[in-house]
Amino acid sequence: MAVDGTDSDSLRQRVEVERIDMLYHHTRTTLATNVLLASALVAVLWPLFAHALLLGWWAAIVALVLVRLLLVRGYRHRAPDQVRRWARYLTGATLLSGLAWGLSGVLFFAPQSVLGLSFVAIVLAGIAAGSVPAYASWPPAQYSAIPTALPIAGRFLVEGGEWAVMGLICVLYLYNVQSSARQLANVIEESIRLRLEKQALAQRLGDEKQVVEAAHQAKTQFLAAASHDLRQPLQAVHLLIEVLRRTRDPAQAGALIERLGEAAGALDEVLDELLDMSRLQAGLMTPHKTAFPLNDLLSRLDGEMRLLADQKGLELCFVPTRAWVHSDPHMLLRMLRNL
Repeated sequence: MAVDGTDSDSLRQRVEVERIDMLYHHTRTTLATNVLLASALVAVLWPLFAHALLLGWWAAIVALVLVRLLLVRGYRHRAPDQVRRWARYLTGATLLSGLAWGLSGVLFFAPQSVLGLSFVAIVLAGIAAGSVPAYASWPPAQYSAIPTALPIAGRFLVEGGEWAVMGLICVLYLYNVQSSARQLANVIEESIRLRLEKQALAQRLGDEKQVVEAAHQAKTQFLAAASHDLRQPLQAVHLLIEVLRRTRDPAQAGALIERLGEAAGALDEVLDELLDMSRLQAGLMTPHKTAFPLNDLLSRLDGEMRLLADQKGLELCFVPTRAWVHSDPHMLLRMLRNL
């Protein structure tokens, strides 16, 4: 679907806002998991390391969880033009959290305890893997998996020997995690884009439907007005014919015949005007303005409407005038006739 530059920029901004909304939504679901895993890690490593070190690291994890919790709550009240800024805030806090988790792979590296070291490696692998669905909507935040898994991989490589194999496995695992995150980020962005384009298309179709309905309503009103325009000269013709049948005065008959001709001419003009209106609606006709005396137009109306007014018991008065107007005489006549 082709879109112009403005629509493309607007769509890009909306996609970005949706991705950042997803980032904050998924971050909220990971905070409790961070606290639980940090507490479990401290409990397992409690006999192996200094308690002050364990508690200090746990406090740092909890503090970063609280910072992100405050950001999640503050994001609900952010200004519409500050979405990207709030994304940077949460990205920074997420990267710091990843670094704090990564430090555990260095600070709590205990080769003498297979259980302790295995638990640390498993927890860090879980944190890195969990960052894929949690932060894939916003790749900068997903990079937190790098400081999470890279330190323990480096520590394995530094130890050398059989541990170096574990280091290489960690590096390969981190690469797979980042690759999966990029693929998922592309899928998320494309799905958001398609959904927003579908919504925009539905909105345009709804607007076009309203335009069509309005045009149909205008056409109905136009036909009703046309019927009214046709009925007036036809009634005048019928009345003049009826009066002409009853009269025996040649002079009066001549005047009636003259009026009958005017009414017939008015009927012919109405038909022409209806065709003109059709052309006008199609954009094929424009008003042709000219200067003409208003009194001539009023005299024509007097000839058309006099018998109709008499039939309804109404007094119809036209005040003679020397005024001239600059307009389209046919369109002005039609408007006054309707009036």
